[in-house]
Amino acid sequence: MNKQGFTLTELLITVVIVGILVSIALPMYTRTIERSRATEAMAAIKAMNDSIYAFFIEREACPTRFSQLAITVEDANDADNADNTIETKFFRFDLAGSPVSVPGTDCNGILATRIHGGNYQYEIWNPYTRGTTGNSLALQCAPVEGINGAALEKSRAVCESLGLFREENLGATGGSGTTGSFSGKAGITGPVEKIVYEGTIQEKNTSVDETKKTVK
Repeated sequence: MNKQGFTLTELLITVVIVGILVSIALPMYTRTIERSRATEAMAAIKAMNDSIYAFFIEREACPTRFSQLAITVEDANDADNADNTIETKFFRFDLAGSPVSVPGTDCNGILATRIHGGNYQYEIWNPYTRGTTGNSLALQCAPVEGINGAALEKSRAVCESLGLFREENLGATGGSGTTGSFSGKAGITGPVEKIVYEGTIQEKNTSVDETKKTVK
């Protein structure tokens, strides 16, 4: 019986091969996980902006805190609902943080900023444009202003993997994650009977469902 074990050279080659495979697979895995988190944030933005629209139609005013909206966010601190920001494990949602208004309102939409993400530091928002269709209504994503190196590269890669990155969006939100002075602000003014919202036509009405929605 041959009881000879592996030689040192064979072990070293095995370790090198495993290391190469890990170095290739691990970034792909972490990016896939990050992409799924960003997708959840996108769904939350849509639901929150819907609630802002409903609030404005009923009261002709913009909400100033999340507790005024017919929506709750899972994993958010209950105390945050009395403020204009909500933090979950992975994102901070800023009320009126988007650089543009929700269609049919004078209210800026939601801005989601990645938090506690290490090298993942990006923002997602919806650049609503009145009376247009197609890509102009898609959610958009950009790295947080002021980052560089690995953080910039990885954040941009996530945005690109979602198909949300556009070069002109860099710095569009001012990098603050809060309301303030935005470049390229495109607020909607004047009466709007019908608006384009997330690719569908919606008519104004005063019937608002006050049932709280839950965003996961």
